[in-house]
Amino acid sequence: MTATIAAPVSRRSVILTRTGLILGGILSALQIQTGLSLWQAEGLSAGTAVLIAVAMVALVAIVFAWRGSFPARLVTIAACLVPALMGLPVYFISDIPAGAVLLVSIGICWALVVAALLLLPGRRPTH
Repeated sequence: MTATIAAPVSRRSVILTRTGLILGGILSALQIQTGLSLWQAEGLSAGTAVLIAVAMVALVAIVFAWRGSFPARLVTIAACLVPALMGLPVYFISDIPAGAVLLVSIGICWALVVAALLLLPGRRPTH
């Protein structure tokens, strides 16, 4: 019988991963708040429903990722990047206020930082 011994996880890696999860949780909470504000102002649309649903999936995945699940980290990354991709059209529509473009730009950069922190080496499957 052979035993699989996992490589020790560095403290720095755990701190960076947990930082990414915390930032991802804050981003997802802000996305839910934004989606609910849009729902209240404009009514429920497909884009608003997707924004809220994906942000809620991210919050659930963060709980599992915090406990060490690597697939949950990947779900968290995807769930943070989908709303960022949904914001890209603001760069191509001329009548969007500059403040909205700035907020979307911050959100996209924030999602990329979360993805980078969660993709750093750390707790990965050993098989």
